[in-house]
Amino acid sequence: MKGFVIATSDQNQTVETHSADSKRTNVVMVRVDDDLLRYIDLLVLGGLCQSRSEAAALLMEAGVAARPELLEKLKEIKEHLDTIRDSFRSVR
Repeated sequence: MKGFVIATSDQNQTVETHSADSKRTNVVMVRVDDDLLRYIDLLVLGGLCQSRSEAAALLMEAGVAARPELLEKLKEIKEHLDTIRDSFRSVR
């Protein structure tokens, strides 16, 4: 796997690209604006990714890596909501 550095506000992070034979098997269709599409195309043109799909996945992974505390908090909230939902179901 090859990697490259993404500049974040507080530090540099190494993000690895994934080849087409990686463990990614799920498909998510998204709409992006022109600016984001240009970044996606730059990753492909620069040889850092083999396709737009791979570039989009890379950018998503970079976003997850940049904000793990936010995603962990959202996971905790979801688990709390699941508990509340289960409590409502048990009332029947």
